[in-house]
Amino acid sequence: MCNKGDTDDRWQELVDTSSSLLFHVTPSFILPLKRFLTSIVLLLVYLTFSSLADNLQGERYWGTIIRNPPANYVLKMDDGKILNAEWESGYDQWSIGQRIILTTENGSGYMFFENQQTQVAVFPYNPSQIGK
Repeated sequence: MCNKGDTDDRWQELVDTSSSLLFHVTPSFILPLKRFLTSIVLLLVYLTFSSLADNLQGERYWGTIIRNPPANYVLKMDDGKILNAEWESGYDQWSIGQRIILTTENGSGYMFFENQQTQVAVFPYNPSQIGK
């Protein structure tokens, strides 16, 4: 027959042994696990910021507005090209002499500077299509 005191003692001995075993085994697993998880987190942070940096370094074309007939902007780009940006949506109060950045030199894109942004269709400037 099993005495209640014996069962309690055995249970206590088992708990002491398992907690002791956990205490001694766990630290050897914690350090490599911490290093592994830390490296995963650092890798994810790096990938996040590197992809943001790549997006920010995408094609950007700087220029200046030299004319602004209705719903159009004639732009002189820093590389000397003259382009037309036809307003599609967004901010429409650009003025002559204002610096801008285009996301494309041909096709649909954005014209922006600071907190102002306009969706535009960009194509080479042809005075006969826009007016003098």
